[in-house]
Amino acid sequence: MNSNFFSLAKQSSNAYFVGLPGKNVKNMHSKKVLIIDDEIDLCHLLKSYFLRKNYEVYLSHTLEQGLSFLKTLQPDIVFLDNNLPDGIGWNVAPVIAKDYPDTRINLISAFHPTLPEMPASAHFTVIEKPISLTDLDRQFAGSAAQLKP
Repeated sequence: MNSNFFSLAKQSSNAYFVGLPGKNVKNMHSKKVLIIDDEIDLCHLLKSYFLRKNYEVYLSHTLEQGLSFLKTLQPDIVFLDNNLPDGIGWNVAPVIAKDYPDTRINLISAFHPTLPEMPASAHFTVIEKPISLTDLDRQFAGSAAQLKP
């Protein structure tokens, strides 16, 4: 594993890189997925789903660390929970959409919060928890060509 990614991942016990065994991250040309959610089980579900599709997967369980990863990694896909231990994730979604216009944002929540006012050009989806693999297939089937690593 590339030591730069490993050291980045080890900056916080609340966030880490999940790679594919035996793969050198430098040589991977896959899409990046950043999951910002404090629910460990959901993170593992999403991680497993995207690793099987050969994505690089990054996890963060706090908003602060997730935003730090966002700046460093500039992922292709972001899953952003609303209620995080250190803030309201959806409040930063419009800024993410503006600053990273090519990033697909998936706003996730078990509740029905008010949708933030997103830029007209934003690529975003709202996914209600609990999330299943069927939900993921449905959400990503329409744009499979765009999301293939």
